[in-house]
Amino acid sequence: MNPSLLTHFTENHCPNWACPSCHSTSLAIQEGTFHYAALPESVARWKEPEGEYEDIYLVFSCLLKCERARCEMVVAVSGSGGVHQNYGEDGDEPHYELFQARHFIPPLPAFAVPPHCPENVAQPLMQSFGLFLSAPNAAANAIRIALEELMTALGVPVMRSLHSRIEALPEQFSEHKAALMAIKWLGNAGSHALDRVNAFDIDQAYRIIEFVLSKLYAGSTKSIKQLAADLDKRFRPEQGN
Repeated sequence: MNPSLLTHFTENHCPNWACPSCHSTSLAIQEGTFHYAALPESVARWKEPEGEYEDIYLVFSCLLKCERARCEMVVAVSGSGGVHQNYGEDGDEPHYELFQARHFIPPLPAFAVPPHCPENVAQPLMQSFGLFLSAPNAAANAIRIALEELMTALGVPVMRSLHSRIEALPEQFSEHKAALMAIKWLGNAGSHALDRVNAFDIDQAYRIIEFVLSKLYAGSTKSIKQLAADLDKRFRPEQGN
């Protein structure tokens, strides 16, 4: 899986995110484009007698550029950051800044969708990539649409509910029921509560989805049971839906 789009980074180096054009992990912060500033009210809190560096809230913007000569794709990034106390050796800087992206234009892929994945499944997933950092509930809805399309692709007829369709998966796909049901609970939560789902939940869901799709369309054999169990526990209602 690609490094999480939630990964914190410094102004000089970003994670090895995949280029949205050539899909190689060759994006780098373009020199001279990283700009950040602190919100005045957060600085005021820091200046109070009991203020700490962690009170400072930063906003930033920058450009990422693919370093492959045949690509050179450019991505606009904006987000937030914070100031952290440095507890290192004497002589170190007393603090350092870390940043987290909130928007990518164009969106970065959270994971590589297998090339043989049906288009009707892949399309809502790729749409969700542009939503999950700023609107995780909307991303959860897009993921639910992808799950419905996956049921169709696996030969499950349309039924009264997605729950029923997952339960009706053919025997050869039964090993994926628990993982897909966990994603279904997440999608339900995204539809019924404004702030129930957060970006970390979507990030976990992507790991499960990548695993299932790679098993179905690329032959992956990795274990994902614990992630599925975590999502199921967090979003399954007291009584079945």
